[in-house]
Amino acid sequence: MIQQNTFREDLYYRINGITFSIPPLRERKMDIDILISHFLKEFSYKYNKEVGISKEAHAFLLNHPLPGNVRELRNVLEHGFVLAETNEIEMDDFPKSLTAGHMEQPSSAPLLKKEENDPLSGAFFDGLDFSENIKRVEIALIVKALTKSNNNRSKAIKMLGISRQSFYERLKKYEKEIAQYTSR
Repeated sequence: MIQQNTFREDLYYRINGITFSIPPLRERKMDIDILISHFLKEFSYKYNKEVGISKEAHAFLLNHPLPGNVRELRNVLEHGFVLAETNEIEMDDFPKSLTAGHMEQPSSAPLLKKEENDPLSGAFFDGLDFSENIKRVEIALIVKALTKSNNNRSKAIKMLGISRQSFYERLKKYEKEIAQYTSR
């Protein structure tokens, strides 16, 4: 860049003090174990729940190339942590794009797991109506939080990580839609 005059030479020498060569995460398997443990502790504190990782999911992460390095590992673990329905992250909790080995087409992928008591069942977001899709997601998340918390609103608010005021505004706004999924 200096030879092509696309970067100032004086600036290069000012910021070029020490060069570190850090191998990618896939070449540092021991670091992956340490980072998994660290992130699980961080998420336990953040989401106020204890979740571990299954042996299968752990082995998968150790053998996955992790092209996004630490950021990818953190995001994948957080995704699994939030979606874990048991006290362990399973393979099903990881993003499908990761476990399938390739990126899925966004238009054909549901945003949440399909369940009988899920407002998103059958809705694959083919339409581009942004506000309608946001509405569906908000309703689905509120219903899922209320279901998981046995209709304990304080616990649902903590699970969702939103303010009490925001929760109750959405509860009032989507009262009819939420009632049809929670009254079963």
